[in-house]
Amino acid sequence: MKNSDQPYFCRVSDVALCRPGSRVRPVLYGLAAVVMFLQLPGCGSTNGTGNQDTEQSAESEHFVPAHKPADFESLVAELERRFAELSESSEQRDDDGHVLQRTELRDIVRWIPEMAAGSELQRKEFEKAVLCSQMLMQILESSQGPQSGDNRDWKNPVGELRALVPESKDAG
Repeated sequence: MKNSDQPYFCRVSDVALCRPGSRVRPVLYGLAAVVMFLQLPGCGSTNGTGNQDTEQSAESEHFVPAHKPADFESLVAELERRFAELSESSEQRDDDGHVLQRTELRDIVRWIPEMAAGSELQRKEFEKAVLCSQMLMQILESSQGPQSGDNRDWKNPVGELRALVPESKDAG
């Protein structure tokens, strides 16, 4: 039989890159070794299970702002304190500290439903807390804010929240 009668099969040695003595062959082996090395557990950004380290992911995914209260009772205390400070500082409306103070207060008002849900409040009391948060947000978003001179604007909803604090604590 002649070579032309035989079926043609590609052999690895026929490829110029894989011939013995080729300079490319050691480079290919080196690249394969690097790829396999990087696939070992513990290398790169995963811990072998395909997930990032738990401390690192917990930090980045569950960032808790420093001004977030720990529970419903401390949230109400912060609301009282911050609204009173904001009412007293009406002459400093344009400074950066005042803007930060209003932003943090707005955050705390937004956390009222979350904190109420995490407490021992019953449904009726929870709905009352949500209504108070909506009222406080309207006060904050109004053009005058709590500096209007009428402290009753914010004191009424905050007082209602204060009345819910004993019911928000664990009875056991």
